[in-house]
Amino acid sequence: MTDSLLIKEILTELKNLKSEISTIKIQIDSITKSTNNMDNHISFVESVWTVVKNPFSQALQFYYGDNKSIQKLESLNVKSITN
Repeated sequence: MTDSLLIKEILTELKNLKSEISTIKIQIDSITKSTNNMDNHISFVESVWTVVKNPFSQALQFYYGDNKSIQKLESLNVKSITN
């Protein structure tokens, strides 16, 4: 193989690598946006739960007639609440 052919092959491979890197950067940007959206959603759910957990716990105490602590509330099976 001549030097010029080798150089052309190397340049072609370099162009391919640059293209792949560009594609990866675009995918990373998309993943970052998605991750930020999920972080915002988690923060929202946590803030809602912070506001709702005490009244919900009190409603369960009233319904079941015993002391359901927040720890018990977190481990409570959803089916047992609706039945």
